[in-house]
Amino acid sequence: SSKACQIAVASYMEAFDACASVLSMDKLTFQANWFKSFYRRNYDALMVKSVYDNVIQDIDGVRKWLDALYIGARRNEGNMNNGSLNDTVETNNVKDLSFANAMNHTEQELVD
Repeated sequence: SSKACQIAVASYMEAFDACASVLSMDKLTFQANWFKSFYRRNYDALMVKSVYDNVIQDIDGVRKWLDALYIGARRNEGNMNNGSLNDTVETNNVKDLSFANAMNHTEQELVD
């Protein structure tokens, strides 16, 4: 819900500010496991947001790149699950989500 999202954003901002404050007091904080974990999650989230924005804005052929990754992952999944690849099934599954038509999907479908 929108309220839950607002609470999550506010909590994140509070945590980010607290980490920045601790880091300003002690530069070695960056070596602490809890800080590295928080930093990694921020970095990963930034990468997801960046790719998502590029999909929506159709920048640098990222839609084709993600379609190719998705198709490859689905084929690999098929090979791992039953030892064979059914091209017809894979093709149908891949058509369910196409980054080339990103505007036809919800934000959550694209991020997942």
